[in-house]
Amino acid sequence: MNYPVLKKALNLPLAVEWLVEDSKDDFYPDPLCFRDIQLAKDEYLAQREHRFLQVDTVPSILDYVPKKNCMLREAIWLHPNHRLLYLATLQHLLPKLDKFLHSKVYSYRRDSDDEKAYPFDNRMDRWKSFHNDFRAACLDPSTNVILLTDIASFYDHINIAALRARIESMLGNSATDADRAVIELLETLLNLWSTTGFGIPQNLDASRFFGSLYQIGRAHV
Repeated sequence: MNYPVLKKALNLPLAVEWLVEDSKDDFYPDPLCFRDIQLAKDEYLAQREHRFLQVDTVPSILDYVPKKNCMLREAIWLHPNHRLLYLATLQHLLPKLDKFLHSKVYSYRRDSDDEKAYPFDNRMDRWKSFHNDFRAACLDPSTNVILLTDIASFYDHINIAALRARIESMLGNSATDADRAVIELLETLLNLWSTTGFGIPQNLDASRFFGSLYQIGRAHV
């Protein structure tokens, strides 16, 4: 990894500011007290300044959580350093990639042009809009057929190398050295959290955004 470029490209103080908001809908109540990291932001980052990008030196823990069909889904407890790096990669790439999401698609996307503001403040409103629009379509007398589909274990089957290739293809010749370094970091993190080269962490806003990008061109039948 290109450490000097990454240190300039990643806005870790902003990632700390996003951390609590990002954790609000986690599978687990926040046992690590992310608010404490936020309150001691400068001290936390300063103490780890020279180790943050040594990403293979801190652990993450695989776990399982129940699904509504009584099956189990794989989940992961990310080390706070990893989670901050994941948010920092999102913050860097989001302004460049959000435009590729179709305007009619209900998904995680930027709700503000302010690059410092948490980008998904309207995530629940988007979900409600989807349900309201779906209900209206069902009740419309001109509707003859409703097709419900689901991609089984979608996040578990995302090909990490293919996700990287998709992002690189979207950026094309506009990609900077910083973009390429951040994309390499993203792939490195995802492979650390996977044992097979497939799957990205579930129930994290960054994963929801990158998952939406991965679906572009794949969700049409």
